[in-house]
Amino acid sequence: MCRLYPCMTRRAPAPARCPDDGSPTVRRAWASITLAIVLGLGLGISVAAAADRHATPRADATAETRASAPVDDADVAEPASGTSARCPDDCSGHGVCKSGRCFCEPGYGGDRCASVAGCPNDCSGHGLCQFDRCFCEPGYGGADCRTTCTPRTPCR
Repeated sequence: MCRLYPCMTRRAPAPARCPDDGSPTVRRAWASITLAIVLGLGLGISVAAAADRHATPRADATAETRASAPVDDADVAEPASGTSARCPDDCSGHGVCKSGRCFCEPGYGGDRCASVAGCPNDCSGHGLCQFDRCFCEPGYGGADCRTTCTPRTPCR
């Protein structure tokens, strides 16, 4: 264990030298990144990635340990065997398939991401149209972002 991933865990840094053979350690910096589709869908993918930092390159190190930023621990669920996680028409090339359901790119909608989405009044120039809904800029509200919000009329 010490030769490739010496004396390390995800929560504790590796010491400068391995206690058993005195060889230089391969230190590993961990970062946890959460990628999420924002705007209230509540869908997220959490990825734990590791980047190797070598104290001294070793001739016997494997290609994996020499990689600059391998992703070796990803919290991504795979479908159970015998189940189909395919989406209709592969989301028409305008979305991401997750557990048999399409999550469409901005500007597309429907169960296959085939229809061009639209928002009322194009969000009145004060919002972002995604998933057939306006997401208003601060200070604006309403279904089409045309309502100016004040302390008397707060945004909803």
